Amino acid sequence: MDLNQVIEATLIAEWRQRLGQLPGGEFYDGPDLHWSLTGAGHLNAVFGARLAPQDVPARVQQVHAHFAQRNIEYFAWVIGPSTQPVDLGEQLVEHYGAHALDGWRSVAVTGMTLELDHLPESIPSPPGMTIEHVTATGALDEWAAVTESHPVRRQLLRELLIRDGLRQQPTLYAYLARRQGTPLGAVLVFDCAPATCLRALDVLPEARRQGLGAWLCWHALREARQRGHQLAVTDATEMGHSVYQRVGFQDCCTIFEYACPVPAI
Repeated sequence: MDLNQVIEATLIAEWRQRLGQLPGGEFYDGPDLHWSLTGAGHLNAVFGARLAPQDVPARVQQVHAHFAQRNIEYFAWVIGPSTQPVDLGEQLVEHYGAHALDGWRSVAVTGMTLELDHLPESIPSPPGMTIEHVTATGALDEWAAVTESHPVRRQLLRELLIRDGLRQQPTLYAYLARRQGTPLGAVLVFDCAPATCLRALDVLPEARRQGLGAWLCWHALREARQRGHQLAVTDATEMGHSVYQRVGFQDCCTIFEYACPVPAI
């Protein structure tokens, strides 16, 4: 399995094990695509499509029909390096009204990997910062508030961590950075195969450009290595790209996320 395939397989595993298991959630593992429904109007997606060109119209209509039955108005269609046909994103824009919520045709993120043996021995910690592994309910609320500003998505993330904490072997590890008790940064690591996945990194504006993001990532990945993981993946926005590079992540591929409206039925 090459690194692009590792990234795509890890992201699919993350959606399967996390979002598809929420109350009211659903994960579909088809021979030609996958989808995940959260049971809410957010964090719903289709990915891993490998469609014959002649099957695209019927398959898109089937996806739309199913999502409409679940009262989903929008979902993300994720286009990775293995997606077939290669022009599926363009077809979604031209024929099915796909766009990005910021007005662009799609949102592009960079798929990145890091062999954890190459993790730096240390990263300077910003003055006065502490990091905690989030397990308590109170800290969980603070972590979710830093990570996600939208109340529905924040509640979904909170529910994920609560449910995962009840498992005999948890797969989600959330970390919160504070200065003098004030939450300022957060990150999430999802343990799965074939790699561990670094997600939900956020630093509040007043604490940015101080090295906090890189320090959070380094701390979380060091603990993942101690749990036996050898490879980490992430998908980086333009804002976070340099932070991930500081801890050793390298670019592998570009992943596009198209916002797709669901026609009413």
